[in-house]
Amino acid sequence: AYIGPSIRSVVPALGPEQGGTLVAINGANMVRGTSAFCRFGYGASSPALWISTTRMQCVSPPMTSGTVSLSLIPQPTSKTPVATWQFEYQAAATIFSVQPSRGPASGGSTVMLLGSHFSLRAADLGYLRCRFNLTTSVARFVNDSALTCTSPAHMGDAGALALATSVPIEMSNNLQDFTNSGIYFEYQSEVHLVSVAPAGGPTSGGSLVTVEGENFASGLTLCRFGDNAVP
Repeated sequence: AYIGPSIRSVVPALGPEQGGTLVAINGANMVRGTSAFCRFGYGASSPALWISTTRMQCVSPPMTSGTVSLSLIPQPTSKTPVATWQFEYQAAATIFSVQPSRGPASGGSTVMLLGSHFSLRAADLGYLRCRFNLTTSVARFVNDSALTCTSPAHMGDAGALALATSVPIEMSNNLQDFTNSGIYFEYQSEVHLVSVAPAGGPTSGGSLVTVEGENFASGLTLCRFGDNAVP
Protein backbone atom coordinates (compact mmCIF):
# COMPACT_ATOMS: atom_id res chain seq x y z
CA ALA A 1 0.00 0.00 0.00
CA TYR A 2 1.14 3.53 -0.73
CA ILE A 3 2.45 5.45 2.27
CA GLY A 4 2.68 9.19 1.68
CA PRO A 5 5.34 11.57 2.99
CA SER A 6 5.26 12.57 6.65
CA ILE A 7 7.01 15.40 8.52
CA ARG A 8 8.72 14.80 11.86
CA SER A 9 10.58 18.09 12.26
CA VAL A 10 11.40 21.35 10.51
CA VAL A 11 14.83 22.94 11.01
CA PRO A 12 15.04 25.78 11.65
CA ALA A 13 11.51 26.17 12.98
CA LEU A 14 11.58 29.94 12.58
CA GLY A 15 12.98 32.63 10.31
CA PRO A 16 12.89 36.37 9.58
CA GLU A 17 9.99 38.14 7.87
CA GLN A 18 12.05 38.88 4.76
CA GLY A 19 12.28 35.15 4.02
CA GLY A 20 15.27 33.46 2.48
CA THR A 21 15.66 30.82 5.20
CA LEU A 22 16.74 27.40 3.92
CA VAL A 23 14.33 25.07 5.72
CA ALA A 24 15.04 21.36 6.10
CA ILE A 25 11.89 19.21 6.25
CA ASN A 26 12.74 15.96 8.00
CA GLY A 27 10.39 13.00 7.87
CA ALA A 28 9.77 9.81 5.95
CA ASN A 29 8.76 8.60 2.49
CA MET A 30 9.92 11.70 0.63
CA VAL A 31 9.50 10.99 -3.08
CA ARG A 32 12.24 11.82 -5.56
CA GLY A 33 11.49 13.26 -8.97
CA THR A 34 8.24 14.97 -8.08
CA SER A 35 7.33 18.64 -8.52
CA ALA A 36 6.67 19.05 -4.82
CA PHE A 37 6.32 22.49 -3.30
CA CYS A 38 6.35 23.93 0.19
CA ARG A 39 3.38 26.14 0.97
CA PHE A 40 3.74 28.67 3.77
CA GLY A 41 0.40 29.75 5.15
CA TYR A 42 -2.41 29.84 2.62
CA GLY A 43 -0.69 31.27 -0.42
CA ALA A 44 3.07 31.71 -0.68
CA SER A 45 4.99 28.67 -1.90
CA SER A 46 8.48 27.68 -3.00
CA PRO A 47 9.90 24.61 -4.76
CA ALA A 48 10.88 21.68 -2.54
CA LEU A 49 14.26 20.09 -3.27
CA TRP A 50 14.53 16.34 -2.65
CA ILE A 51 17.61 15.48 -0.56
CA SER A 52 16.81 11.93 0.54
CA THR A 53 13.85 9.74 1.47
CA THR A 54 13.90 11.42 4.88
CA ARG A 55 14.58 15.05 3.91
CA MET A 56 13.48 17.81 1.56
CA GLN A 57 14.47 21.47 1.54
CA CYS A 58 12.80 24.70 0.56
CA VAL A 59 13.40 28.43 0.97
CA SER A 60 10.91 30.47 2.98
CA PRO A 61 9.19 33.30 1.07
CA PRO A 62 8.66 36.75 2.67
CA MET A 63 5.75 36.94 5.11
CA THR A 64 4.63 38.99 8.10
CA SER A 65 5.36 37.87 11.67
CA GLY A 66 3.38 34.96 13.06
CA THR A 67 3.13 31.19 13.00
CA VAL A 68 1.95 29.61 9.75
CA SER A 69 1.34 26.12 8.48
CA LEU A 70 4.19 24.71 6.41
CA SER A 71 2.65 22.21 4.03
CA LEU A 72 4.32 19.84 1.61
CA ILE A 73 2.20 19.63 -1.54
CA PRO A 74 2.78 17.33 -4.54
CA GLN A 75 2.57 20.01 -7.24
CA PRO A 76 2.10 23.82 -7.52
CA THR A 77 -1.56 23.59 -8.59
CA SER A 78 -2.59 21.16 -5.87
CA LYS A 79 -4.63 22.39 -2.92
CA THR A 80 -4.24 19.25 -0.83
CA PRO A 81 -1.14 18.98 1.39
CA VAL A 82 0.42 15.57 1.91
CA ALA A 83 2.09 16.65 5.18
CA THR A 84 1.92 19.74 7.41
CA TRP A 85 4.04 21.32 10.16
CA GLN A 86 4.43 24.76 11.78
CA PHE A 87 6.90 27.53 10.89
CA GLU A 88 7.22 30.84 12.73
CA TYR A 89 8.06 34.17 11.08
CA GLN A 90 9.73 36.73 13.35
CA ALA A 91 10.74 40.37 13.00
CA ALA A 92 14.32 40.61 11.79
CA ALA A 93 16.87 41.14 14.56
CA THR A 94 19.44 43.94 14.47
CA ILE A 95 22.47 44.95 16.56
CA PHE A 96 22.96 48.55 17.72
CA SER A 97 26.18 48.19 19.75
CA VAL A 98 28.47 45.79 21.60
CA GLN A 99 30.02 46.15 25.05
CA PRO A 100 32.97 45.95 25.35
CA SER A 101 33.84 46.66 21.75
CA ARG A 102 37.31 45.17 22.02
CA GLY A 103 39.14 42.29 23.65
CA PRO A 104 42.30 40.17 23.50
CA ALA A 105 43.16 38.06 20.46
CA SER A 106 43.19 35.00 22.73
CA GLY A 107 39.41 35.36 23.07
CA GLY A 108 37.43 34.67 26.22
CA SER A 109 35.81 38.11 26.52
CA THR A 110 32.17 38.19 27.61
CA VAL A 111 30.56 40.51 25.07
CA MET A 112 27.06 41.97 25.39
CA LEU A 113 25.15 42.67 22.17
CA LEU A 114 22.48 45.36 22.39
CA GLY A 115 19.80 45.52 19.72
CA SER A 116 16.24 44.46 19.01
CA HIS A 117 14.13 41.38 18.26
CA PHE A 118 16.36 38.83 19.95
CA SER A 119 14.17 35.73 20.26
CA LEU A 120 13.41 33.86 23.48
CA ARG A 121 11.99 30.95 21.47
CA ALA A 122 15.24 30.79 19.50
CA ALA A 123 17.08 30.56 22.82
CA ASP A 124 14.77 27.76 23.99
CA LEU A 125 15.46 25.86 20.76
CA GLY A 126 19.23 26.35 21.08
CA TYR A 127 19.39 28.48 17.92
CA LEU A 128 21.00 31.70 19.21
CA ARG A 129 24.47 32.38 17.85
CA CYS A 130 26.99 35.20 17.66
CA ARG A 131 29.44 35.38 14.78
CA PHE A 132 32.84 37.03 15.02
CA ASN A 133 33.93 37.37 11.42
CA LEU A 134 33.44 33.72 10.30
CA THR A 135 33.60 32.03 13.71
CA THR A 136 30.35 31.38 15.58
CA SER A 137 29.78 31.03 19.31
CA VAL A 138 26.71 30.23 21.39
CA ALA A 139 24.75 33.32 22.49
CA ARG A 140 22.97 33.56 25.84
CA PHE A 141 19.59 35.29 25.97
CA VAL A 142 19.26 38.18 28.44
CA ASN A 143 16.11 39.80 27.03
CA ASP A 144 14.75 40.73 23.62
CA SER A 145 17.29 43.57 23.32
CA ALA A 146 20.39 42.02 24.94
CA LEU A 147 22.52 38.91 24.43
CA THR A 148 25.90 37.83 25.73
CA CYS A 149 28.48 35.64 24.03
CA THR A 150 32.13 34.73 24.48
CA SER A 151 34.62 35.94 21.91
CA PRO A 152 36.57 33.12 20.23
CA ALA A 153 40.32 33.32 19.72
CA HIS A 154 41.28 35.21 16.58
CA MET A 155 43.93 33.33 14.64
CA GLY A 156 46.14 34.50 11.80
CA ASP A 157 46.91 32.63 8.60
CA ALA A 158 49.68 30.60 10.27
CA GLY A 159 47.43 29.52 13.13
CA ALA A 160 49.04 31.89 15.62
CA LEU A 161 47.16 34.63 17.47
CA ALA A 162 46.59 37.46 15.00
CA LEU A 163 47.70 41.04 15.39
CA ALA A 164 45.21 43.76 16.32
CA THR A 165 42.30 43.90 13.87
CA SER A 166 38.56 44.64 13.75
CA VAL A 167 36.05 42.03 12.64
CA PRO A 168 32.27 42.22 12.04
CA ILE A 169 30.14 40.82 14.84
CA GLU A 170 26.63 39.61 14.04
CA MET A 171 23.96 37.35 15.56
CA SER A 172 21.36 34.85 14.39
CA ASN A 173 18.01 33.73 15.80
CA ASN A 174 17.99 30.52 13.77
CA LEU A 175 21.58 29.32 13.19
CA GLN A 176 21.70 30.56 9.59
CA ASP A 177 20.20 34.02 8.98
CA PHE A 178 22.67 36.47 10.51
CA THR A 179 22.19 40.19 10.98
CA ASN A 180 24.03 42.67 8.78
CA SER A 181 24.33 45.56 11.22
CA GLY A 182 27.83 46.85 10.41
CA ILE A 183 29.03 46.55 14.03
CA TYR A 184 32.66 45.63 14.67
CA PHE A 185 34.64 44.03 17.50
CA GLU A 186 38.32 44.90 17.83
CA TYR A 187 40.79 42.16 18.62
CA GLN A 188 43.85 43.54 20.37
CA SER A 189 47.37 42.20 20.69
CA GLU A 190 48.03 40.42 23.95
CA VAL A 191 49.22 42.59 26.83
CA HIS A 192 52.59 41.63 28.34
CA LEU A 193 53.77 42.96 31.70
CA VAL A 194 57.50 43.58 32.07
CA SER A 195 57.84 45.26 35.46
CA VAL A 196 55.93 46.75 38.38
CA ALA A 197 57.44 49.43 40.62
CA PRO A 198 57.26 49.51 43.54
CA ALA A 199 56.69 45.79 44.02
CA GLY A 200 54.96 46.31 47.36
CA GLY A 201 53.09 48.83 49.49
CA PRO A 202 51.12 49.35 52.69
CA THR A 203 47.89 47.40 53.35
CA SER A 204 46.06 50.73 53.53
CA GLY A 205 46.72 51.19 49.80
CA GLY A 206 47.36 54.52 48.11
CA SER A 207 50.70 53.61 46.52
CA LEU A 208 51.29 54.99 43.02
CA VAL A 209 52.38 51.97 40.99
CA THR A 210 54.12 52.19 37.62
CA VAL A 211 53.46 49.27 35.30
CA GLU A 212 55.65 48.72 32.23
CA GLY A 213 54.95 46.33 29.41
CA GLU A 214 53.75 45.98 25.81
CA ASN A 215 50.53 46.45 23.84
CA PHE A 216 48.69 48.70 26.30
CA ALA A 217 45.60 50.19 24.63
CA SER A 218 44.52 53.81 24.68
CA GLY A 219 41.40 54.74 26.63
CA LEU A 220 40.29 53.27 29.93
CA THR A 221 42.79 50.69 31.23
CA LEU A 222 42.39 48.96 34.57
CA CYS A 223 44.90 47.45 36.99
CA ARG A 224 43.68 44.59 39.13
CA PHE A 225 45.07 43.94 42.58
CA GLY A 226 43.64 40.57 43.58
CA ASP A 227 39.91 40.97 43.00
CA ASN A 228 39.96 44.78 43.03
CA ALA A 229 40.24 46.70 39.75
CA VAL A 230 41.27 50.38 39.64
CA PRO A 231 41.97 52.82 36.77
